[in-house]
Amino acid sequence: MGDSNTNPYRPVLVVLAALLACSSLVVQLSSSASANGLERCISLAKEAKNAEWKNEQGEELPFPGSETDSRGFARVLSSARLEDDKVYRNVLETHPRWAAHGNIFGIFKLKLPLGAKYFRAKVGFLEGATHTDGVDFCFYVNNILYKVVHDTYDGALKEIEVDVSGYAGQEVEIKLHVYAGASSGQDWAVWVDPAIWCYPPSISLSVSPSTVTVEQGGQAVYQVAVSSEYVEEVGLSLSGRPSGSAYTFTPLKGSGEFTSVLIVQIPASTPPGTYYLTIRASGDGAVKTRKVKLIVKAAGSFTLNLNPHSLRVPQGGEAESTVLVVPVGGFNQPVTISLVEAPSGVTATLASTTVNPGESTTIRVEVSEGVEPGNYTLEVRGVYGDKEYTATLNIEVIAVGFSITVSPEAISIE
Repeated sequence: MGDSNTNPYRPVLVVLAALLACSSLVVQLSSSASANGLERCISLAKEAKNAEWKNEQGEELPFPGSETDSRGFARVLSSARLEDDKVYRNVLETHPRWAAHGNIFGIFKLKLPLGAKYFRAKVGFLEGATHTDGVDFCFYVNNILYKVVHDTYDGALKEIEVDVSGYAGQEVEIKLHVYAGASSGQDWAVWVDPAIWCYPPSISLSVSPSTVTVEQGGQAVYQVAVSSEYVEEVGLSLSGRPSGSAYTFTPLKGSGEFTSVLIVQIPASTPPGTYYLTIRASGDGAVKTRKVKLIVKAAGSFTLNLNPHSLRVPQGGEAESTVLVVPVGGFNQPVTISLVEAPSGVTATLASTTVNPGESTTIRVEVSEGVEPGNYTLEVRGVYGDKEYTATLNIEVIAVGFSITVSPEAISIE
């Protein structure tokens, strides 16, 4: 792979010169090895196709390059066996120009997430690069050199870790640069899983109240409290609302900690019932949801009107009254009618138990012959949801007239 110059070493002065050229600009930053809570957020192996690849002569190089390109080449190997005799994935090979002290570098133009913490990679050589005299792996941000690692084919990979948290949330140019020694022979230099590691974005979400009850045509109001870490902006959305309803979040977006007011406008035509709304907060790949309850009640109310409101029924007789559902304030829902505790000996029945506003049904009252004459009452109840109205039907039971029959009608006495 690449040129095959087999010079087994490079002079000490050349080594020192290369290291001085690379290390004179090194910025010392914290490089704690702690990985707690971190996750890979940008893979430079995946982004390599979008990077600008050049050599020290300024020649632009194609990506992926060809291993026969003497100008140098870069390519991603899905898997490769390296000098430690292990197979790795996400291997970025960067072979410098085939010349003494040849170079190759890639410039990655990226926006680092707010949680960006480290650049990490392992560096070394493909298996079999026994004739390389070593290379320098250099890591730059905005053309400032932060790390240089000199490596030779020694059967082990070296680790690079650079703290990049000072650039979190910023547009940056990251440069991966490889410098050849006195010979570029078998400089099969690789970066294993080069990546930016980040604290993951997180969102907390709470909503108050958890349940709102509103009449048709009204509006429900919720307070939505949001807090976030490593998220540039959190956006809010709503699902599960009644058909035809409208909603607003004020504000719709925010960062850090903020409170938004959610208003859901309910059309007058919305069917009464219970609706479960889902409030969603999202940003930079983080998502949090909360469910709240919306109870829609029928608007207005109703009353019951009995006609007549009093009945005079003879013993053993029957009579009828009608009950009319009278809407109040735009009420437009069907009402369930029932009769409560009919007096003993009195049978009362409804022609219909469900009556729409503005309509009526018949109450039929039958009195048995054994009911004592007097005044009785019958409660007529109408119910819809939490709305209830009761009317009283007065029943007067009257005695039936009587006659005397004599048999035989005549008796003869001698």
